[in-house]
Amino acid sequence: MFSTGNNDLRNPVEIYKLYAQKRPTGFSGPEDPFFLAPNKVFRKDVSGNSGEGEVTWFIRQRVGMNKMGKMLKTMANDA
Repeated sequence: MFSTGNNDLRNPVEIYKLYAQKRPTGFSGPEDPFFLAPNKVFRKDVSGNSGEGEVTWFIRQRVGMNKMGKMLKTMANDA
């Protein structure tokens, strides 16, 4: 993959940088899973408070094989 420019919303490098920024703090090491489960309680920050602070997009848990397979099947059908 190659960068397509800083202002392009489909730039894979910028998308990865956003993904890396939204991962839980201290959970981006080589031993940590790449695909993380989304935070379903999206309005709460890391401390559990709602509405204030940094909202986490993901939790410290890998996405399961069944969920990953279901997502890929849905994406293929939608494409």
